[in-house]
Amino acid sequence: MNKKVIGAFCTLSIILLSVLAGCKKSSASSETGIKSFTFASNDSAPDLRNIVFIIDSLGGQIYNLDSVAYTSNITKVVPKVTCYSTPSEIRINDESWNQVDSIDASKPFKLTIVAANKTTTRDVTVTVVKHTVNSNEILWYKLNNDIPVKLSAAKVFVINGLLVLVGESADGNTKYVYTSEDASTWVQQSSGSWNFKISTLYPYPNLVVEGLFALGNDNSLYVMSSDYTFKKSADIPDGYTAVDIIGAYDVMETEMLIFAKNSKNENAVLGYLHDGTFKNAGFNNPSSFPEQGCAAKFCNTNTSSIYESGDIASYLIGGVDKNGNILANVFSSDNAWYWTDVRKLPLEEKYIFPAVKNASASYYDKKIFLIGGQCTSGYINQMYISDDNGYSWYEGKSYNKIPFSDYRIKYGCNVVSDNYGNLYVIGGYTDSGEFVLDSYKGRARHFDFKR
Repeated sequence: MNKKVIGAFCTLSIILLSVLAGCKKSSASSETGIKSFTFASNDSAPDLRNIVFIIDSLGGQIYNLDSVAYTSNITKVVPKVTCYSTPSEIRINDESWNQVDSIDASKPFKLTIVAANKTTTRDVTVTVVKHTVNSNEILWYKLNNDIPVKLSAAKVFVINGLLVLVGESADGNTKYVYTSEDASTWVQQSSGSWNFKISTLYPYPNLVVEGLFALGNDNSLYVMSSDYTFKKSADIPDGYTAVDIIGAYDVMETEMLIFAKNSKNENAVLGYLHDGTFKNAGFNNPSSFPEQGCAAKFCNTNTSSIYESGDIASYLIGGVDKNGNILANVFSSDNAWYWTDVRKLPLEEKYIFPAVKNASASYYDKKIFLIGGQCTSGYINQMYISDDNGYSWYEGKSYNKIPFSDYRIKYGCNVVSDNYGNLYVIGGYTDSGEFVLDSYKGRARHFDFKR
């Protein structure tokens, strides 16, 4: 073959190979767009995986509008990056990243997407916005109160938006009713020599003035009238001795639940109906029930996550059983007669508070707060908290607790919450057994965050 022809053929072959190589190179995608960005599940930052991140392609920014919780640790988290086309490489702060290793997201970082063609790149700055204050921190304020009478006992409730305090004089002969909007300034509404037991006071959950009940010392039931005075509502049926009011049952009959003993000393729960009559509601008689009282008791009207019906649930926490043993049980019922210990099983120490009596409890900020109380070895260190309707508990953190060095309430305090994001601790007994009216108001920070 002619050398010129061979040379021309070789030259043409080289050209064709170059063209083909160029075509192959240009067929790789130059797409660098980011379709989605989030983070993998992480126990140290449980809320992070649910945070929505905004991808601002034009501005070269990725950021979140809803802040990550103050308590979340984001120093070792794994991003999840989805691109419109599979990239050849992803870099974090100019270092190649394998999409598996954790990174420190506590500071803004540079995210680089390298296209499949290995030439085109896109740089974005990722900023994880985190709360600068602990949204769950409770800010506590010590209050002054102007009640002039020395009281030996008191119970406090929130009724019709007002704080209602029912107290007993030091000599035990007179009871007083005060109301307040702020737990500092109190107005006396009434007083009288009503013969009922302060410790048995219990409000019906519809929170009307006419719904505050107490057991009389003569085996009767008292109720507060609209003028804040008390009157005998009914006598306990023959054959029963009332021990305590332990809850309410939100049905058409409008029952208050009264724990009682029959003539054979057997346990019973009596329902007091709206028509002024009683019925035996039945009782499943669980073991370790606080038959001798001294339990923290309250109604939780936010129970859709624990009871399918979403009805009112009555709670009895701690207390004393028939043999005088102090309890660490959490009994709850939404149907008057069947009471269940809802504590998480197995009963590991980390899930439960010490056995306690004369503690106080309230539902606040989607949690149950158990405050004060007498234990076999002393007193509860201020509070325990449950955020799962009583299944498990943990000791209050430093940012939950009342911080004042002169805090002296040990047991028998009043813990109530209102509809405005406030939690009150009012009155209680010191370690010497003296009743004091020290008062505190707490408020979780997030109630004041702008929405």
